[in-house]
Amino acid sequence: MKAEKILSALLCLMALFMVHTAAYADFTVGKDLDPAQITDFYCVIDESTYPPTFLRYHYYTADGKWYLYHETRMGEDWPLNEEDIVHSGTVSLTDEDKAALFVCLNGGTVRATDGDELTDGDDGPWCCLYRTDNPENPQEYRFASPAQRSAFESLCAGLAQNHVMARFFFTRGGYAMPQTYEVFMKQGRYFIQENGGSVHPLDADLVDELLRIIDQCDVESWDGFDESDPYVLDGEDFSLSVTFADGMNVSAYGSNAFPEHYRTFCAMTDAIFSRNRTRYLAGAYRHEESGGSLTLTLHEDGTYVLCDAASDQDLSAGTWEAFMGVIYMTDRQDEDAVYQFGVDDDTLIFLWSDSTPLPDTVVPYGSQFVRIEQIVE
Repeated sequence: MKAEKILSALLCLMALFMVHTAAYADFTVGKDLDPAQITDFYCVIDESTYPPTFLRYHYYTADGKWYLYHETRMGEDWPLNEEDIVHSGTVSLTDEDKAALFVCLNGGTVRATDGDELTDGDDGPWCCLYRTDNPENPQEYRFASPAQRSAFESLCAGLAQNHVMARFFFTRGGYAMPQTYEVFMKQGRYFIQENGGSVHPLDADLVDELLRIIDQCDVESWDGFDESDPYVLDGEDFSLSVTFADGMNVSAYGSNAFPEHYRTFCAMTDAIFSRNRTRYLAGAYRHEESGGSLTLTLHEDGTYVLCDAASDQDLSAGTWEAFMGVIYMTDRQDEDAVYQFGVDDDTLIFLWSDSTPLPDTVVPYGSQFVRIEQIVE
């Protein structure tokens, strides 16, 4: 009797073990698992680079159709949250897209997991899927080969159209005054920061020009460039990083050694950023200490007018340009007269250093002119 009980207990344990083993057994897509049983497929690719990159692809079914939701997150450090999304969208799959997806998944192995930790996005890269016969529990998925995973990532990138610039960082130093430009995308919009100063939007047409220059100068071929010439004194060095929303990154560095088309690239990007400064700073500024009678107007075409409403006359007119956070105004009637203003967001500050006193005024150095209107021409 005792032996029968022991045998019965062993049989129960064996049955439980077989059930547990079956629950965690590998299934092969296309062999043990019909692709038609898949309702959702997730893939997250995270890169511990700078800046860190997080790509999420979610294929799912709704109303009998297949869709892809995709998003790219980038930031300064982990963790990356929803406010770090730089590019996202939803794409409806054609029959050809769906077939291509299943070709990528075919032959891959599937194994059940203990919970939904795979959908958290904290660990990666990872993939999981949901099945019609087990809709509540995610199941870990592994590609059959590196080639199929690569094909899957190419399919995702093509559908998401996320080979778009997410971050551009370029700095130059050496004999010339250092210059640093950072362009980055946030929630689908581009912003620019120069020399660590204030951040403001970068217009779409200028972003398009920058992308054309990157393509025209074949900047992607610069990736990995790291050369220097130690025999040149007081030369120039540069550092460039361009990151795309699909995770691709171009990185280059040089000290008195430069990749092909470097000088052309510098001249063309300088022109874009100069035009952006002019566009951003153009506007009317009022001198509050004078009771608002003095108004300085900077036009986008590079001309300016300083007028006094109290006397109803123009005190100065000429051309202006901005560089390294300083506006330089040259009087049309007296080219030796150069007026300098520092830029602090929407405020211009009359500078002491080498500046000519403003004509026919008692405006002291350090006085502020506050923006009252942005001019769009």
